[in-house]
Amino acid sequence: MIDLTQIIFFTFSLVMAVKIVTQDGMIGESLGNYAEDKLKEGNRIWEPLMLCQWCMPSIYSSLGFCFFIFFHGSINYRLFFLYPVVVGFSSLVCGATWSIIELVWAKKSYYEKAESYYEKAEEKTHLEVKTMKESYYKSKK
Repeated sequence: MIDLTQIIFFTFSLVMAVKIVTQDGMIGESLGNYAEDKLKEGNRIWEPLMLCQWCMPSIYSSLGFCFFIFFHGSINYRLFFLYPVVVGFSSLVCGATWSIIELVWAKKSYYEKAESYYEKAEEKTHLEVKTMKESYYKSKK
């Protein structure tokens, strides 16, 4: 069971690393954009390779097994029969984690835009009050 958890963790780490590195503003942004362009052209292999966090564990879990073998020197043959479990749980963990990350980014963007809106509204209000005061003092003279 510990072995299974380690393989899922290796797969999760690898998928998240690839997903984060290929985001906008990161070092692999051009690779992520290339994958998106190829997907738009109809080349569907790029979706599980780079774009779909729910699909990526189906490919990267084999690398998770390789990492496990590298660190432990051998692998119990029974773990290969649990390959669907590794893919399923890795997909669940990766997809849920990435969905939470996107939700946090969306909320952050929303509140930054709201803050900007209210700052502009406050500046406009101060200008209106200032012009009202000036016109009031001019009318008093």
